[in-house]
Amino acid sequence: MTLFLLVSERIPVDRNALGAVVALVLGGILTPEEAIVGFANPAIITVAAMFLLSHGPIRTGAVGFVAEVVELIVPPLFIPSG
Repeated sequence: MTLFLLVSERIPVDRNALGAVVALVLGGILTPEEAIVGFANPAIITVAAMFLLSHGPIRTGAVGFVAEVVELIVPPLFIPSG
């Protein structure tokens, strides 16, 4: 189920991942200690920081602005025929 939700993006990825951890704890598959230990991994902290850092430019419109500038500079590689 988690894989389907990650691929379909019906639920934001961060909420999906936390929901999966909570479900594993409530289902008795993981202990609460095992669930929390995973968050101490530097890779997890790095991925979480990247989510936070990427959200700002998207919300402010900076990503859209850069995309518009790139579209003006780079010639189109594909021109629709119709």
